[in-house]
Amino acid sequence: MRQKQWRLVLRLCALAVAVPALGGNDCRPAQPAGQAPAGPQLTDERGDPDPNGFAALVESVERARGLRFIRRPALVTDPSAPELAALEQQARALAPMSEADASESAAPAAQAERTRTVQAPPATRAFPDFDRAEVIASSPPDVVEVRRALGRLLDGQHYPRLVEAAPRLQGDGGIAIRALLAVSANATAGGSWFPGGLRLPEEQAPLKAPRIEGVIRGHPGFDATNAPLQAAGLLLLTLDDPETAFRSPPLSTKQLLSPAAYLASDRPIRLLGGPPVAANCQVLEDESVGVLRLLIGLSASGGSVAGESLAAWKGDRLLRLSCGDGRTPWIYVVEFARDPAPHDFAVEIDALLPRDLARPFLSVTLGRRIAAWSGVDADVATAFASALASHEVRDFGEWLP
Repeated sequence: MRQKQWRLVLRLCALAVAVPALGGNDCRPAQPAGQAPAGPQLTDERGDPDPNGFAALVESVERARGLRFIRRPALVTDPSAPELAALEQQARALAPMSEADASESAAPAAQAERTRTVQAPPATRAFPDFDRAEVIASSPPDVVEVRRALGRLLDGQHYPRLVEAAPRLQGDGGIAIRALLAVSANATAGGSWFPGGLRLPEEQAPLKAPRIEGVIRGHPGFDATNAPLQAAGLLLLTLDDPETAFRSPPLSTKQLLSPAAYLASDRPIRLLGGPPVAANCQVLEDESVGVLRLLIGLSASGGSVAGESLAAWKGDRLLRLSCGDGRTPWIYVVEFARDPAPHDFAVEIDALLPRDLARPFLSVTLGRRIAAWSGVDADVATAFASALASHEVRDFGEWLP
């Protein structure tokens, strides 16, 4: 079983040679970070933007993507520090997972690596200004970073509703949309967008594995930094027309990890109902965890779970509270496509849930649902889990707060 999952990792690594956005922990990137592919010069001998060079770069991005800019972009170099800082903050909001989300599920080694990355930002930066159709770059501009920003602008012009909503989308649905946009921009930066038709057989998709191992040969199977990009790349590489994923965006990370689920419109559900909030407590988090974050938790814990258990996932909800006395009680509810809920998920739930949730906790199977809780009265938790209404999500806008 481990060998089958390892073959999947190797398959994704092989695809990473053609599409750098799929590079992960166990893959060598297609080119060194910051090293631009051969391309036009973006500045003249005085260091000023070269309109002809930038126009050539814009045309190469359009050819690779098969889309044309609706508004022709411009390049602005060496902007004022506040402007660049504001756009960098905007770019951070488009990251598939926030630093807090990534850290809560990551293994210690991955957290240390992320800290080093955050403390050492790239020397050359370029960010899109969607309102002005400009790329704002430090000087001298880096071709790879400018291409990435152009990729963002291209998505923003053709799919404005998607890009405008992406920073505000909550939970698992937000991770899926931001991962889709990020992997598109990264592929543009690498000079090769998704050709389509490179189909990974569905039986080799992650959720089809008889047993999913959190750690493979000493490495996390699902790293919080790269897993969202790998999952989105898996979907885009599978589609005959990758633009389909932007016209009809994935609604969950399960749809990223299982292209068959996406193509079959296996939509997630939202579990609706008012949260039980005790006196002197407030809601800290109330959103869907999703399959990808569960797998990242599995890698952080070193556990394993049957693939069919996660394939049967339909939706979940994590309610986390913060109380005045310092307690952080929580309730987690997950619903599956069948009744009863998978026994293997119930057994492995501790290995799957984010590592920063308070332990120990209790759990119970309620038909096709499983509820887990800590710091909450059992009757309150089970009543909440049982009363939640299942609502099928049909549009990514339903994940907006």
